[in-house]
Formats: sequence, structure tokens, C-alpha cells
Amino acid sequence: MYEDADIARNPFVVPPPSRISIAEDGPQAEVFRTSPVEPWRIVRTRLRVSGAVKGVVEGGGRAAGYFTGATGVTIYRGDAWPAQWKGHAFVGDVGSNLIHRKRLDQNGLEFVAKRMDDQSEFVTSTDIWFRPAQFANAPDGTLHVIDVYREVIEHPLSLPEQIKKHLDLTSGRDRGRIYRIAPTPYRHRRFQGLADSSTPELVELLAHANAWHRETAARLLYTRQDPSAVEPLRALVQDNPSPLGRMHALYALQGLTALDASILHRGLNDIHPQVRRHALRLTDSVKLTPSILQRLSEMTEDESIEVRYELAFALANTKGDVRVNSLTRILSRNPNDRWIRASVQTSIGDDADKLLVRLNENESMGGKSAATFKQQLEQQIAARARNADSNGDERSRQRVTASTAVRSPESIADRQRVVAKYRDALTMQSDPDRGREHFKKHCSACHRVESVGHEIGPNLATIKSRGEETVLTAVLDPNREVNPQYINYVVSTLDGEIVSGMIIDEGATSLTLRRGDNVTDTVLRIDIDELKNTGLSIMPEGFEDAMDKQAIADLIAYLMQAP
Repeated sequence: MYEDADIARNPFVVPPPSRISIAEDGPQAEVFRTSPVEPWRIVRTRLRVSGAVKGVVEGGGRAAGYFTGATGVTIYRGDAWPAQWKGHAFVGDVGSNLIHRKRLDQNGLEFVAKRMDDQSEFVTSTDIWFRPAQFANAPDGTLHVIDVYREVIEHPLSLPEQIKKHLDLTSGRDRGRIYRIAPTPYRHRRFQGLADSSTPELVELLAHANAWHRETAARLLYTRQDPSAVEPLRALVQDNPSPLGRMHALYALQGLTALDASILHRGLNDIHPQVRRHALRLTDSVKLTPSILQRLSEMTEDESIEVRYELAFALANTKGDVRVNSLTRILSRNPNDRWIRASVQTSIGDDADKLLVRLNENESMGGKSAATFKQQLEQQIAARARNADSNGDERSRQRVTASTAVRSPESIADRQRVVAKYRDALTMQSDPDRGREHFKKHCSACHRVESVGHEIGPNLATIKSRGEETVLTAVLDPNREVNPQYINYVVSTLDGEIVSGMIIDEGATSLTLRRGDNVTDTVLRIDIDELKNTGLSIMPEGFEDAMDKQAIADLIAYLMQAP
């Protein structure tokens, strides 16, 4: 959603995560393969479900029918297919021998990726060797598919030894295919390459309908550094009917160090919002003349939220009233949008106090959301003040280390004794209803079952499918097998505060940790003295001190029967 460089210039801001999931149907979406499920995949799933081998039980214990190896996400930008196909996303699932297709629908500043093919896929194969790993927008305007064509595509570490010894993991290493996906009817276009094209020809290709030609021409123009390209590029910005061509010309002029305020001003006034948006990204390449500053101020009323979002970042290069007044107007248009608020916070710099005054004077900036944003501004002002009061040289020696704790043999042996001592709880008479109460009291801070609790730790459904013995071990010896996603970190800040939890987000200026009861703590990197990887699970040891054997038996009975 933003470049790290845009956020990093203000180390006192904690932005929302830069990456978001846009798939409407989630990360393990249903897929509809036409190939038979490999026998080894069925056996591996059975072994994992039974607890005979380690590994994540995916898809609710199914061997197939969901995304297992999504690769090569590519947006179609060619010109051989019908125009309505442009902008569609294509994703290979090498494990299911298919190509999936999604439509990208814009929702404000975000996108939602929606399945297009009902109960089917864009391409499927009955050949289990078909492995569509990558795609390319080709010179002829079609989409090319890179099929690595291997008998087994799994990583060796994901295959149990009892399965691996029956498979040839190198089978197919001397093969591989490239397919062209073309519409019907389609007439293949002869193509000679662009290396020998003249500079005027390359400039003209910046407006080509096929992205391959535009981007190849742009690369060659940059490589050649031919000054004779400057005037044709300026003419393209002003007169070409293609918005993509005008946008590429602006970047080409920047690459030739020939972008000046007059031509950038033309880009900022372009009739197409995407050209205006990209022109804003180039404002740090030129001197901001009075006419440019005036245009930036006017663009706070732009009809496009994407333009206003980019404008907020661009205003970081301005100062004083221009910056404060413009950012105030941008914020007032979309006061509840988290991305707009982050861009405004990032760009306000040392004028955060002035922005806070403006917001307090603006009656329309009321409500809970505005109160939260004002509080964030106050925290930003306080952090900047603390930094100013600190010794700069001392701050520059900020110490951020990563050290992994190793469980001692004594600790491992102790946990093994505890598990052995409680093993007979598995044969005791048990009461799932009592177990539900134990879950609420001892487990719900980090786990969720039957709409009770918080989804912080692993999904317990993946553990219970491996049997009661596995559940007992997970409760009493949580560090026996720890997914890196759930490792506990400890942060020490320069003012002496200690914060712990699993890291759920890292950005250029901050990191966020989550702990029990779904509580999150965000710490500015500038405030971190030490970051320590404990190597241990966020789930503590010692449950046997709070629960006797009967309680453990009841808890396991509840977890095993809960949906």
C-alpha cells in the first residue's frame, strides 16, 4: 500500500501494515482440479492427521481441493486478448495442476480479488506433471505459461521418509514447457525485437497497447541515454492520447535527468487521474517552483482518492502553511481512511503540533476515529520531543540484537517427565462441559473454540486431528514443536519498558507484537534498545501447576469433541 521510503522519513509514525490480503475467498481458497490426487499426497495427509508424522494438517484434513502452492501471480497487460481481460490476475497452483483467475475490484484505496470462474478454473490439466509456476506478458500480446513439468513439486522436507523413498524427486529435471495462451481466433504476429529500433521509434512505443513493448522501450531509452529523445518525450507528455504513454514519458524524462518543472506541471494537470498520481511521485525529482506549489495546493480537491493519497506523501517535500493547510484539507475529505491518515502523519513532519491545532478547530473532525488520530498525533509530538531531548550520539548507538534461547537438556527432560506423569489422564473418566470451563479460564486468552476466546495461537483443530496424545503434549510441553510464527519476542525500550509477544507486523519505523487476550503493542524502532528472540512459544509452560490430572482430562475431552 506504500513504499517503505515514504514512511521511513518520519521515524515517529506507526503506520498500518503495508501488505494486506485482498483475496475475497482467503488464503486456502477452494480450487477445482481435474487431475487425480496423487496417492502419496493422500497417504501423507493420513499420516499427518493421525499424528504419525509432523506437518501442518491443511484443508480440514483433505489431501487436495484448496490452494497448496500458489505461485507466479501475474496481471494480464497484453493486447491480444479481449480488452475486458486486461487487469485480471492469474495464479498458478503447481500442487493442483491448474491456473486460477481473479478479477480485481477497487474499493477506495484497496482492491478485492474475486473468483471469476464458478466451480471451475481458467486452465486445468489431467496431467499431474503440469506445474504452472510462472507467467509472462509476451511480446505478441498473449500470456505465456512456464510449466516446470515435474513429477513431484513438493519440497523434500515436506515429505515423510516413508513416502520419499518411493519417489524420484529429480524426475522431470530435464524437462519443462512454455505454453502460449491465445484467444480464438488468433493470428500469430511476427516479431523482430526492439534492440535495433531508433530512438524516435522507442519513444513512440511508450504508448503501445502491450505492456511488454512499453517497458522494453523504456528500458532501452534509459540504457541509451540519448539526449535526442528529450523533445519527442516532452511532446508525448503534452499530446499523446494514451495515458500510459504520457505516464511512461514522464518517467523516461526523469531517467534522462531532463524532467523539469514545466513538463511536470503538465503531468500534474493531466486529465487522467493515474497520470496525475504518477506525476506526484516525481515531484521529488524537480525543484518545487511557486507554480508547482500552487498546483499541489489545488490538488487537495482532486476527485480521485488515489491522487489525494499520493499527494499527501508528496507534500512531505513542502514546508509551513502549504504543507499544514493542504494536509488538513486532504484529511477532512477522508477522516476515517487509515491510509489517508497514515500518509498525512508521515508527511506532516515537525508541523504535527500545527496540524493538531487545525483539527481541534475543525468541528467536522469529531467522533471516535478523529479522537484516535489526534491521540496518535500527540504521541508523535511527544516522541519527537523525547528524541530532541536525548543525546544524539547515544541514540545512534541504538542496540537491536536477535539472540535465540536454547532449551537446556534439564528443561527438556523436565517437560518429558511432566507429560509422562499426566499421560494416564487420557484414560480417566472425563467431562467435556467441565473442560469447556477450563478452556475459558486457562486457554481462551490465546485460542478460540466455539466463538469463545482469541485467535492468537495455532488453530486447535489442526492439533486435535493428530490425536489425544498430541494434544496432551501441546498443553504440557508447548515448546516441543514451535512454529516460527508463534515464537515469543522480548523488546526492551530505551526508557526501560519491557514488551513481549509474537511479532505480527514489521515496518520501516516500527514493529507490532501481539500477546494474550489479543492485546497488541507497537514500538517505534527509534525507541528500541534490544530485541530478543526467546526461541520459545508464546504459550507458557507450567499448566500442570494450575490444573490437576482430572482438569487436564476434562480439557482434552472438550477439545477433542469441540467443532
